[in-house]
Amino acid sequence: MPKVSIVVSVYKMESYLDECVRSLAAQTFSDIEIILVDDGSPDRSGKICDEYAKEDPRITVIHQENQGVSAARNHGMEKAQGEWICFVDADDWIEPDMIEQMVLRAEANDADVVFCAKYSVSQVKRSESRFPLEDGRVLLKKDIMNMVENYLLYLYEKSIANISVPWGKLYRKSLLVDNEVRFPVGMRIREDRIFNLYAFSYADIIEYIDTPLYNHRKSSNVHSRAKYGFSDDSWVESYNKLVIELTKFSKHLSLTHDASAGERVLWIGVIRAFISSIVRYFNSSASALESVRLVKKTAKEKPLPDSLKSVKLKSFPALDMKVSVLFLKLRLYRIYRLMSRGVMRRKSGYLDSAGYS
Repeated sequence: MPKVSIVVSVYKMESYLDECVRSLAAQTFSDIEIILVDDGSPDRSGKICDEYAKEDPRITVIHQENQGVSAARNHGMEKAQGEWICFVDADDWIEPDMIEQMVLRAEANDADVVFCAKYSVSQVKRSESRFPLEDGRVLLKKDIMNMVENYLLYLYEKSIANISVPWGKLYRKSLLVDNEVRFPVGMRIREDRIFNLYAFSYADIIEYIDTPLYNHRKSSNVHSRAKYGFSDDSWVESYNKLVIELTKFSKHLSLTHDASAGERVLWIGVIRAFISSIVRYFNSSASALESVRLVKKTAKEKPLPDSLKSVKLKSFPALDMKVSVLFLKLRLYRIYRLMSRGVMRRKSGYLDSAGYS
């Protein structure tokens, strides 16, 4: 039985697969299995995966009809035999000793989750992205819950390191299996965050490695990164699904921790979800009249009005969030649309950097 199972969801990634898979096969920690889940790729990705499996007996390939990244990752988890599970995006790659370092830290401190700093890779540069913790910091329950409320919900201006995503982490398999933690299927945005909200809330010990061990390629994966624009009313369905998941998690948190934490997570999570959805929609091809009308209509539906009434601006440390929430409270949707489109024109990648992805 392998010690670590590495799950890779693959969809239209033929240009990047080689760098990804070879970085996994070359790990200094060799007691691994690599599970490549071909999610019905229309290109040669599936065949390329089969070729890798012939080269390395540690590689297993699963072919399925296209169901989305969540279903692909869940399928990979079901087949995983390792004591630990690691997720890697097919267009990313990892440093040679990432798995070794994570396993050593996890076993030394009996951690349920280990996460590391990352490299953000664009076409022009490769820069480090770190979490504001010292290397080797061991987080216990109180610290973990603070992380759940603050960082996983993106209260801060930028997505810090890689806290809300499944990659760049090592999870104890029993933590996920025993608590039935899975990726919600059918969501277009923030399915990663829902997964980690549950995983982190069940964890007793989490450790941080302040060394960039994961290389994250920005804005290339059409499978795991939602496209910026919702050009029609499909964003409403995505937003409503996210609200349902946040409501479920809020109830879970209220039962397992305390009611006030559950309420706060729901209120802030719903506001973040709404902002994420409408910023994408406002930056699509939908007309101003059409987009404002639909946003105004959706904003009247529960639980958003209650969330806006319950949460004060000082709850959001970041200025961009304070401004966004203020515009929603005042129902200034036309001005907010102009503002969000203006920011997008001035700053490429605004949605990711501001935590709207």
